[in-house]
Amino acid sequence: MKKLILLCLLSMASVQAATTYISPATGNFDLRQWKITLPIADSSGDAAEISPDEIMAGYASKYFYLDDKGKMTFWTPVNGKLATTPNSSYPRSELREIIGDNSRDDWNWEGHHTLQACVWVSQVSMSKKVIIGQIHSYGVPLVKLQWYNGDVYAQIKRQENGENGEIKTKLASPGANKFCYTIDSNAGVVNVSVAGGGTATYDYVGTDPNWKLQKFYFKAGSYCQEKIGADTTPGAGCKVRFGSMVSTH
Repeated sequence: MKKLILLCLLSMASVQAATTYISPATGNFDLRQWKITLPIADSSGDAAEISPDEIMAGYASKYFYLDDKGKMTFWTPVNGKLATTPNSSYPRSELREIIGDNSRDDWNWEGHHTLQACVWVSQVSMSKKVIIGQIHSYGVPLVKLQWYNGDVYAQIKRQENGENGEIKTKLASPGANKFCYTIDSNAGVVNVSVAGGGTATYDYVGTDPNWKLQKFYFKAGSYCQEKIGADTTPGAGCKVRFGSMVSTH
């Protein structure tokens, strides 16, 4: 009986240790030019944000941490006391690139801008959808990279005003396995690809010159495509793990 109790206690301790293991992602990743939006509210009720300085000082939480395998982990629950950004109905744990000293010092269509990452989608909610990478403008997202039910899709907006929908291209079918993606903008042309899979290419400036008026930035993480409370399963949410992530300009 004593042996059984001891085994139970050890099992509980192991679960607790795994649950409370929190380490800053800065141990393995250069995040000096990234802030993160969390799925919880700040004091004003908006989705909380952690600045690059706070991240570099060692910020970690159950929503954003380095796991025991050295993977940068983003956890987005979909039920409970959560918050979203003003123009979205979905919660997120998602990095947002910042070039320079503030969020308005972003890049334009000119030049060559690349985001490369290797990821695992470990959990999704009822919708089975999560956005793992983006090129966003001050208006609409130009590019969204979506994992849906084991498949990866590039979703590219046709026009700067968001009209005429988007071009959706299936790139790969990794399931829960590791895959590596590249989101690239070069002189007004985007290329979105998955290593060993397909590529989606779109001349966004040539198609709609109004994109020249926009500034852009990369995003990466777990942007769970589920409204808060829609999936009432205990522990429901989206977990995405990054083995690497680098942006270049």
